[in-house]
Amino acid sequence: MEPNTPRLVCADKDMSFQRDAHASPTHVEAFFEVAPPSPPRLRVHFATATTFLFDVAYGGSALPKETGPPIGMASTHIGVVEEDLTTHMRCRRGRVRKFDHLERIAMLKAADYHVQDIASFCMDAIDVRKSRQATLDEVHAERRREKRKLEGEDDEAAGRTTSKPRMFDPAMMGDRDDSENTT
Repeated sequence: MEPNTPRLVCADKDMSFQRDAHASPTHVEAFFEVAPPSPPRLRVHFATATTFLFDVAYGGSALPKETGPPIGMASTHIGVVEEDLTTHMRCRRGRVRKFDHLERIAMLKAADYHVQDIASFCMDAIDVRKSRQATLDEVHAERRREKRKLEGEDDEAAGRTTSKPRMFDPAMMGDRDDSENTT
């Protein structure tokens, strides 16, 4: 036998085989010995954080659900703060704070909005909420109509009607001979 040819060597009496150092991985266990390469773990790290500071202004992207005028950020920023993140090892997770009606009004007053303008903002917000509620009511009514329509089609297919039976319905009399009515 040539020295470069693969061969199996018997290890013990129970006929388990070990691969020779020069053997090719052709036996079943060879597939388990070779592990597939694991994908590299990717991570993103940020070195600096840039925070833009804005004044409070009317509007914003969200209308409060319950009451009060919408408040948001002014259209241009008033300051920029850059922070080195490599020196900070802690992770701060915060929550968005929701302001109540009076806090929103106080913030708009502090931003030099006139009281009449703030009242107008509140009325606009009420109109938007009413419009949204009317739209939701229309959607729910349409869904109920569609559901009733589908249930009505199912009742007709099963031979049932959704209306109450009348006292006299000729269709309920069955087949009659017209010969009784002739003279």
